[in-house]
Amino acid sequence: MYTLAEIISLAEESRGFVLPIFSYSKSNLSYVQNLDIYGNIKSFIAIADSGEIRLPHTPPAISLEVGDRGVLCFIDDSDTLHVGSVEEMREKLSHIEISSPFLSIEVSSLLNNRSMHKSAITECSSYFSSERIRSSWISREKKSFSSSQIKDPPADERKNNSSDLLLAYEEISSNFDHEKWNSIWLRLWKQGFEKRKLADLASLRIDTGRAPGRDGPALFSEILNEKFGRQYAEKAMQCLEKSGLDSDNWVQLYGMLARTISDRERMRNAAMQALRASAVSKSTHKWRWLSLARRMNNETRYDDHGHQSMMSISISYLENNRGLSNDAAEVTLLPFMHYAKDYDIIYKSAFDWVTNGQRSTTAWSEIYIKLLEIDDNPQLVRAGIEWLQNLGGNVISWRQVWRRLEKYIDRKSHRKLAIDWLRRARWDMGVWVIVFQELIEDSDHAEKLQLREISTSWINGGFGNQRNRTRMRQAHAYLDAILGDQ
Repeated sequence: MYTLAEIISLAEESRGFVLPIFSYSKSNLSYVQNLDIYGNIKSFIAIADSGEIRLPHTPPAISLEVGDRGVLCFIDDSDTLHVGSVEEMREKLSHIEISSPFLSIEVSSLLNNRSMHKSAITECSSYFSSERIRSSWISREKKSFSSSQIKDPPADERKNNSSDLLLAYEEISSNFDHEKWNSIWLRLWKQGFEKRKLADLASLRIDTGRAPGRDGPALFSEILNEKFGRQYAEKAMQCLEKSGLDSDNWVQLYGMLARTISDRERMRNAAMQALRASAVSKSTHKWRWLSLARRMNNETRYDDHGHQSMMSISISYLENNRGLSNDAAEVTLLPFMHYAKDYDIIYKSAFDWVTNGQRSTTAWSEIYIKLLEIDDNPQLVRAGIEWLQNLGGNVISWRQVWRRLEKYIDRKSHRKLAIDWLRRARWDMGVWVIVFQELIEDSDHAEKLQLREISTSWINGGFGNQRNRTRMRQAHAYLDAILGDQ
């Protein structure tokens, strides 16, 4: 089974149709659906991580296989995520107001709404100043209206054979050891067989002591989504305790149970047991492990025993995984950097990570600062200076790294790093104004001229909140008073 794991956007604007990403229990890769003209899944295609924008929305617990109806994902103007099959999304989107005419073009094709499509094209065409480009674009959009539509499946494909469903139910109810027990159960659930009956059957199988299997959490995620009653939460918890993180929907089921199970110690033990067992596993999807570890780091932040347990688990992960991603470093290194002096594996992993692959992230800068407090190794200092020169334009803690390295750099070079950063950094960050103000008093005449030029662009660009704009106007007036008409 393939499990919906996360949602990504291929563009900076996250509104509209976004891409559902699936994990597979037997692989560490990520997958996307390959749909036929009717919206059915022909296959799942493995993809590489190429820097797409991961969205913070938590997807619903959905497990699919080849032959199932595929799912579409859409984020509306209120930042609400909608997920469903073609038919479900047509129903949902027909009741959602779309403010962007460009999004209306996409939605109209799914809804097969030609008048909506025509109206949206007319509105969008006003954005083009060139008549030639506008005409060409309108022509292409009109041609794509029919070709991009998903067709309705033939009527006979939509019919469920009730006798076949009943036979399949009898097959798994009479044999709890059936090798395809979970797959048949999920197929019956999706095809509309009696859900309460299926929920009771899954619970009974747990009571017999059978192992839930990799798809076990997927079954109970479906059951809890129906909100049949709290009695199923206990069976779901037992399923969770008997499953590992290589199981589909483990993390989703944990999140659902966290709102139901009052025994927090039991929940924590189940999570840590799963994390510890899978820290050394090559079959566990890394996104799944890191997602749960991040959650447990937050839950144990103020609990010394729990924090120590998470450090032990993270060390096990570090010993068995190389080439840490930014997310992995943020989860397994950053929370435990105050132990780096005492644990060589933490120090060495952090040192290798910051010196072998600089990243424009808060995690990189904060881990770097912790390392520099322990050891001012020349290689570490060089890595920090290179980072200040080239990265950190969107990182608030850039200033902290800049200040920490002040004693290793001559004053003029130190100021140049900051002036160059002011030109390329995000101008809407509050720390940008702080760095600018710090430079004014310590800068020479030529640098003040550069700062005045930068402040003029900043003020004219309308950046910052009211407080920072007042500060920048005052700074600009101060520079004007010193420099005059130069």
